[in-house]
Amino acid sequence: MPLIRLFIEICLLRAAPQDVPAVPVLFWLTLGAYLVTGLLALGPGEGLARAAGMVAVDTTTLLVLLATTLRWRGHPGRFGQTATALFGTGTLFGLLLLPVLVLGGTGESAAGLAFPLWLGLFLWGLVVTAHILRHALDLPIAGGTLVAVAYFAVSMIVIEAFFPRPA
Repeated sequence: MPLIRLFIEICLLRAAPQDVPAVPVLFWLTLGAYLVTGLLALGPGEGLARAAGMVAVDTTTLLVLLATTLRWRGHPGRFGQTATALFGTGTLFGLLLLPVLVLGGTGESAAGLAFPLWLGLFLWGLVVTAHILRHALDLPIAGGTLVAVAYFAVSMIVIEAFFPRPA
């Protein structure tokens, strides 16, 4: 429970990635939770195989961009805690997203309600990612936001390149 509370505190911008214990097993546990949550969120709409590929590409993109930007900023030692913070908070957002996705799939009126909820979660997640990255990269919030938006854009481009939408 203290660990979940820590990820909630990061989501509320009251804690930062440096508050995450630098324990490799925690990295692997949060990575696994992030992957499973991604599959649960994407699986029903995309199919299990396609969802697994999309989650794998997204996660790989996140890890490569994170390692690259941390190295570029001279902080490669922050990789484990930062990735753990991103995976832990990403898992929480994925769990919050699941009922929104169910709501959006139950009819046109529900889809109308689901979109603002989805958009709110997306924007909140972007703010949290920017918060984590600004601390990890020693940037002002505008810099963290720019990196978070760039990650999201690159991730969407890479996922679309590997998994284009059927025509």
